[in-house]
Amino acid sequence: MCVNSDGDYVRTIQNTAALIAKILKDESLTINDVVQHNFYSGKNCPSKMRSTSAPIPWNSFLQMVKANMQLTPPNNIAKDDDTMNFTNETTKAAVRDYLKQAVDKKLIDKSHLNKFDTGTLTGGDFEGLKIIIAQRSN
Repeated sequence: MCVNSDGDYVRTIQNTAALIAKILKDESLTINDVVQHNFYSGKNCPSKMRSTSAPIPWNSFLQMVKANMQLTPPNNIAKDDDTMNFTNETTKAAVRDYLKQAVDKKLIDKSHLNKFDTGTLTGGDFEGLKIIIAQRSN
């Protein structure tokens, strides 16, 4: 995985989890076949996931892969045009409130709330954020 300085780390992780799930299914492999680069090289890689303060720790990433393996079709890579659309203002307000509370509790960065407010937060982004928020709430 590679994230440019101007890139979206969460989306990179989501897309990687979806890709790994697809490969595992296509090749009849299991989650136990997914290992860190560190396993073979000894390098601290993936460094962000190996950190104790990781925004998305390794175990969360594996859970994302498992969740993607359950999807039909298995490839759930977020598209740039996959922005969240609401048919109900109450639901939209509830989602915004959920994100705002997570920001206030410092569970997620305010940039995610800004993306929601500008209409650029994707459904995939939101699904990943729900996982992060749940894990950081424990």
